[in-house]
Amino acid sequence: MKKPDYAAMVQQLELTPLAVVEAIEDLNVWVCLHPKFVKLLQTILNAINGRSRDLLIVVIGPARVGKTTLFEAIAGIVDEMAQQAGKTRGCFRFSVPSPDKRGRFNWTAAITQAYALSGEILPFNKILYGDITEGAPRRNPGVVSDAEREEALWQSFVKNVRLEGLVIIVDEGNTIPVTL
Repeated sequence: MKKPDYAAMVQQLELTPLAVVEAIEDLNVWVCLHPKFVKLLQTILNAINGRSRDLLIVVIGPARVGKTTLFEAIAGIVDEMAQQAGKTRGCFRFSVPSPDKRGRFNWTAAITQAYALSGEILPFNKILYGDITEGAPRRNPGVVSDAEREEALWQSFVKNVRLEGLVIIVDEGNTIPVTL
């Protein structure tokens, strides 16, 4: 398979490469992206321009839709911009652990693995505060609808994750994709 021409892609983005590369030097980025968001490459790169290294971008989609391919394209474009600016850029890859037999995914393990590979001190208190189900209803004291239960779980997630800004990406059916 022929290697994409990342230099040509960078020219089409009409970005200020040096500013973006400098922002990326202070940033650890993990990007998984649904193919319909390919046209948002410039938006994604501009979004991280000038952000702190605490920024974490996660774009999700169903299995086998091209998330890894897009990740590699973004990495290639960023590498090309770094080369054009005369800078070197380190990177690392990590594999996402498979869910268990019941389909549960351990986000803490995945994030811990990514930070361990980055060689940084693990800032557990900055990423996750307890289990996502803390604060969510465990028993059904009365009649609780599925929507109320889902809303309580979502509120628990928001409370426990404590991100400065949280962006929710939904698919065409206005649902949150469940696979990475």
